[in-house]
Amino acid sequence: MAQQENKLIRFLAEMLKVGMGFIKAQLIFFAINLVLISVFLIIFDIPFAVLIALGVSLLDLLPVVGSGLVFLPWIIVSLILGNSALALRLALLYIGLVVLRQILDPIITGKQIGVRPLVALAASILGALLLGAVGIIIGPLVAATISVILKLRQSKPEG
Repeated sequence: MAQQENKLIRFLAEMLKVGMGFIKAQLIFFAINLVLISVFLIIFDIPFAVLIALGVSLLDLLPVVGSGLVFLPWIIVSLILGNSALALRLALLYIGLVVLRQILDPIITGKQIGVRPLVALAASILGALLLGAVGIIIGPLVAATISVILKLRQSKPEG
């Protein structure tokens, strides 16, 4: 019985590491977004650039919602108001952020939760196929959970 409790404690400790790693990965993405969006909005001469970047970066932490909630309407309004140059710049910034996130997500998240980047990428894709946008987040967490279980099963019993 003590061995089972020990395994449970080790499992929970490992899962806590996974959870903390996931949070750390999200904070890294937040910082990257904040810096990039701030820099580009300052270059675009947008008033309150850093404040806007902060808001967009916070929104990007939410699954599915993301920075598109700000950028897409902003691009459309800019086009309607005849400011096609700003609309183009914002569109390129948004596309760049999305592409960068897609490239960095499996690398950063995988590293932080203890899963190889390729496994994290495959888990994200499979998660997205099965569960939609939320699956992009759940997939790597499931992969990390499986990894923890396999790791604990292979470890020698303490005693």
